[in-house]
Amino acid sequence: METFVGIGDENIDKITHLNAMAHYRFSPFATRTKDQCRAGALRAQATDVDTVTRVGRLGSRPTSGGCVAPIICRHLYVMWLTRRNQPSRNSG
Repeated sequence: METFVGIGDENIDKITHLNAMAHYRFSPFATRTKDQCRAGALRAQATDVDTVTRVGRLGSRPTSGGCVAPIICRHLYVMWLTRRNQPSRNSG
């Protein structure tokens, strides 16, 4: 995928799920394989749950003066690279 050009798999995994898993101390791979944790596999198992996206969750055109392009993972990665070496605002 063109969005991820130049970003290694390890950093993509951190951006997409590993940091959240560590923060919430959540380890889905302890009971399921990575393939069993993908969205399609989980939806297939959730036959008693409504997994249909509803209106309002599909996104909409930006309003005047609003964002003209979606944020892509590469933007988040660049922001992370820029800020990771800056001192924390909370540090004394």
